[in-house]
Amino acid sequence: MPILIFNGWTMHGLMVIAATLVLVSCQLIASPSQAAGQIQSIHYSGGGGLTQETAVVISGAKSSVDGVPAEYAWLEQHLVGGERYSQSLIERFDKLYDAVRVRFQTGETRTVRICVFRFLMRDTP
Repeated sequence: MPILIFNGWTMHGLMVIAATLVLVSCQLIASPSQAAGQIQSIHYSGGGGLTQETAVVISGAKSSVDGVPAEYAWLEQHLVGGERYSQSLIERFDKLYDAVRVRFQTGETRTVRICVFRFLMRDTP
């Protein structure tokens, strides 16, 4: 049987590379479920976030890589139909808070405070 060669590669070599790419692609597709598992380790406490005293507190985030998506997930779950239009970092009571401004289609706006101290401090060396 003749050996097919393409640009210096045998057909067998090309098939091994193709199979490897398929396996890597399958692993990348599986990543969202792994990310969901990480989000499941996130816990929310505190209040509704209308003041710093009733701020939403995020626990279980290892860094901002976990914490920021957790913030947005909380906002999506609790402020359905709202759209973030502004966000700023506030320091008060020796803690850090994100003040996220949300606008609804009715024209109503709301500012939610989320305590980000626990995971942002892990980002600093």
